[in-house]
This record gives sequence, structure tokens and C-alpha cells, in this order.
Amino acid sequence: MRSIAAQLHPAVQHLVVGDRCDFIGDSVNRVALEREFPRSVVIANEHRTDSYLPTHLARLRARAAADADAEFVSMLDDDNLFEDDHLTSLADAVAVHDVGAAHSWRSLWDDADQPWLIGTEDPWVPNPRLSRISFERLAHEGVFETGTNVVRDRARYGVGMGRVDTNEWFLTRDLFLEYSRPTPPSPAERRLGLTEDALMTLRMVRAGVPIVTSGRATVRYFMGGYSNQNVDGVAIDEQSAKGR
Repeated sequence: MRSIAAQLHPAVQHLVVGDRCDFIGDSVNRVALEREFPRSVVIANEHRTDSYLPTHLARLRARAAADADAEFVSMLDDDNLFEDDHLTSLADAVAVHDVGAAHSWRSLWDDADQPWLIGTEDPWVPNPRLSRISFERLAHEGVFETGTNVVRDRARYGVGMGRVDTNEWFLTRDLFLEYSRPTPPSPAERRLGLTEDALMTLRMVRAGVPIVTSGRATVRYFMGGYSNQNVDGVAIDEQSAKGR
């Protein structure tokens, strides 16, 4: 919440949706949050209704977007941070290119707040062989660079679909509600482990939605969340050690 409060963009409406969060379920805590963050509004503390987590998260995000008054929306998970120019750089990108959707890049960090350096595997693919194949493809496209902690995400690679994290997106409320609809994934999509942000990107790419990037790593992405929880622990330790 503090990284959103620190945004340089002059007009930010911040809606907070809890996911079975005991802290914001407490009325005293909610009053304290509203006092510290006057531009933030805690609108709900949802209970989980979907066994498949990505579908549940899509419902939470749709709830927030539906209640928003702004023309553009952006999402931030509670374990990541925005740099203070995140929203302004993305607003500039959509204005310059006259489009309705833009995304940033991200920098990777460990739980000790140290840079998480990229090795030779894709940290979002748990199978070692497939992880190396994915890494080589993405390194060729300029997404990964060994020895750095910046991921230069792209929505498209030629005619194929890329990867953009939820936290990187900045798009019109209408586009978000249309393409992030919280429908259950198909059996094939579920076998592939496609998350709600991957499904949204896939739908937008298939529909030919114009998408640009700010070209700036303005999301601080902390490793160890749902989408990369199966990354080999030794590999993470080795990466972290290189960053110290």
C-alpha cells in the first residue's frame, strides 16, 4: 500500500480487496489503514469460492475493477511493489502510442530484499528440462539475460504469445473487464498451469489488441509466490548468493 501511496501520478484511486485476510477483517485495523492511506478504500474481504487459485484471483481483480471509477486500472499483489514512477511511465506510454493497454518490465528480488539474479533456467517452469528450453527461447527474444535481475516481458514473440505479469499491466477498465473474465480454464489450459494473467494476455493477443511497453522495470517482483513456488531451492540459493 505504501508503494501505491508514493506514486507520482496525481490521480490514483486505490481499492484494496482482501483474500481471507484476518488483518483487514478487523475493524480497528481497517480504520488505521484508512487513516494512514486516505486515498485507499478497503472494499471487501473475500472468502475463497474457487478451488483453482488463478480463477479465484481473477474474481478478486474483477471485483476491484468493477468498483473502480478510473478510466485505466492497474493491479498490485500484496507481495510486490511499484517503483514511484510506475503509473506515470505507463500513462505516458499509452498516451504517446494512443492505445488502451501497456505494461512495464519487472526486477526480481529475494525475501532478503536482494536482487535475484537470473541464471540459465526459466524460474516459472518447474520441470528442469523444459525450464532450460524456455529460458533459451526467452533469452533469444531478449526477455532474460543471465546475471541480471530484470525481466523484459513481452506480450508477443512474433506470432506467439508472450508473458506479462498481472502487476505489470496498465489498461483501460473496459479492456481489463473484457479480457480478464474469471471463467474456469479449459482442461488443456489447466494442465499447462496457465494463470489468470497468462489467460488475459492470451485473449488479448488472439483478439489483436494493440499493446505497448514502457520499457522500464518499475515492478519489484519478489520470488517465491504462487507462480514460481516450485523453483528448485538450491537454484534460488545460488542465485541469491550471486547477488550479495
